[in-house]
Amino acid sequence: MTDTMGASDEFHHEPIAGKNWQENYVFHAFDASSNSGWFIHLGHIFDQGIVDVRVMTIINGVVTSATSQAPGNDCLAAPGLDVKVSVPLERMRLRYSGRGAIGPAKDGFFGEQEGNVPFGFDIEMISEHPIVNWTPFVRALKLDPISMGTRYEQGARWKGKLWSGDKEIEVEGLLVRDHSWGPRAWHGARVGGFWTPMVFDNGKKFISGVISTSGNFISFSALSSPNGISDVTYDNWIRINSGSLVARQFDEAEVLRLTEGKVERFSYTGHMHFAWTRHASFMDTKHKRGISDMYSTIVGEGMTGFGTLQHMTRGDYVQEGFDDPKSERDSNALVGTRPAA
Repeated sequence: MTDTMGASDEFHHEPIAGKNWQENYVFHAFDASSNSGWFIHLGHIFDQGIVDVRVMTIINGVVTSATSQAPGNDCLAAPGLDVKVSVPLERMRLRYSGRGAIGPAKDGFFGEQEGNVPFGFDIEMISEHPIVNWTPFVRALKLDPISMGTRYEQGARWKGKLWSGDKEIEVEGLLVRDHSWGPRAWHGARVGGFWTPMVFDNGKKFISGVISTSGNFISFSALSSPNGISDVTYDNWIRINSGSLVARQFDEAEVLRLTEGKVERFSYTGHMHFAWTRHASFMDTKHKRGISDMYSTIVGEGMTGFGTLQHMTRGDYVQEGFDDPKSERDSNALVGTRPAA
């Protein structure tokens, strides 16, 4: 872990010997007005000598996705991906082109099916605030660095082209991104909690945070703006306003940030749900584990923006919510959308 990060941390980090050393990039991007966006997770799995790619595009609510692995050691040089960084941690162009499947597998996870639909994106990303380095928060909370990794996060705005099959659109929106590296391991079935990134003000304001429900309840969040990092709080709460605490079984939530002298409320309206399995290298068991993202419009403190409410699912959540064929959401899973009211 490191207290100081700079422009060089945008790029590949040299592995250090240790269990499950990894480098991971993730980008979640969405535009609620068109129900369109894109996602990519890149993982350099050092022990296996591969780069793992999980990617999707969303065009008017229809999801095309794929998962692949290839030999390599640099996430930004993954097959199908072209990345040009003009200003590190500020301006980047990402282009991905590949083939995938429309809709999720039968158990609700995306990127699990073989497909031959050409899809991808070509976008420009601009960020106008400092990265949020998680190191001081991980140390303050005495979190396990093997689970958290060395990590920074950032919000941004984006615009560009999305395509799938014969459909192609120009769109723009907001995104949240995360970059981590170091020895990694997830331990047993007690992995649980929420990742709560939020981006506002055309990408100029970003709230990074996590709420852990694995064992002791712990949390933190911090605001980053062009003025720097401020409004750090270790007292954050989440409330599910409809449905149950099973991943993909709710569409509304609220995150409360208790800062000095006031309570900040951020209301989530979910537009789409996405479930992905974790790469096997994260796990110390052979059981299927996953994460579920709820792409949401977030309203709070006089601002409206975008965020993903990421549910870090445990095995019992998966059994109840993802692979139960009688799930009431099963019929809605083909395009990842919420059911009609």
